[in-house]
Amino acid sequence: MSADTSHPAAADGQDFHRFLERYRAEHPEDVLVIADEVSSDQEITAVVSQLAAEGRDPLLLFERVAGLSTPVATNLFASRVRIGRLFGVEPAGIHAAYQARARQKVAPRLVERGPILDKVEQRDIDLATLPLLKHFETDRSPYITNAVIVSEHPDTGVGNMSYHRSMPTRRAMLLPM
Repeated sequence: MSADTSHPAAADGQDFHRFLERYRAEHPEDVLVIADEVSSDQEITAVVSQLAAEGRDPLLLFERVAGLSTPVATNLFASRVRIGRLFGVEPAGIHAAYQARARQKVAPRLVERGPILDKVEQRDIDLATLPLLKHFETDRSPYITNAVIVSEHPDTGVGNMSYHRSMPTRRAMLLPM
């Protein structure tokens, strides 16, 4: 089965690294790369907040985050123009495009081998190895931003998206917030 490449983000499948590389090449004016080392304890959020106060909402790529072994990308969904680009539509068409795709059925494909069939047993899970950020002084700990809820007002049809977080409470357990 081939990927649906009629939409820009679909060409990347579920590979964020490929998406980011392509997006940076196509829209360099919309990506701000921070090469200086920053802290994962509120500093990334402070940069996002400062840019927002200036009326700016670029996709941010922090190349060096103290204590983390990976770069951090954030602010991906801060711009309706950027979200529209992901769907291949103008900003006014985001909700309709999302709804149309959410209703598209994808036929299952049987495979004889592959990662989906692998049995993986890992007993030494440690959520602290993930690139977790503490956003605000009042946060009890760093959080995993993990769920997006898309809703539609029953009378007006106006759509909304909201983000939800989970807090690691033990090495291998999350507490939904």
